Amino acid sequence: MDIYFWLEMTGALTALLLLLLIARLLTGQLILPAKAYVFLSSAGLTAYIVFLVAPGGHASFPMGGLAAVWVQWLVIAPKLLPLVSGLLGWVALRSFWRWCFLAVGIGLLLLPYVVALVLYWLGGGHASG
Repeated sequence: MDIYFWLEMTGALTALLLLLLIARLLTGQLILPAKAYVFLSSAGLTAYIVFLVAPGGHASFPMGGLAAVWVQWLVIAPKLLPLVSGLLGWVALRSFWRWCFLAVGIGLLLLPYVVALVLYWLGGGHASG
């Protein structure tokens, strides 16, 4: 299964959310209605969860020129997606839910590392193979 399409969608969503977050920080106001920010933030968090639980596969990446920059972004984007989504939900809301978005974003960001650490401790710290 070629996962390049899904990586591109994750990269594009992360770029959109990051641009909206930067625009909010530069202008001091929301560009879109708050509900749109909450929807996009929820979509980002959901996309990250799908990214975590989806089966792996192989990807064939284009090389050379600007394509290499895009490939580097596709490597970084899934790691940024939960944090950017949580921050976007945090800036959009002015209620208790803003802290929930921030906590879920940070929690999802740390989740793979915590799981890897727990598996390392349970496995005795030895590489199997």
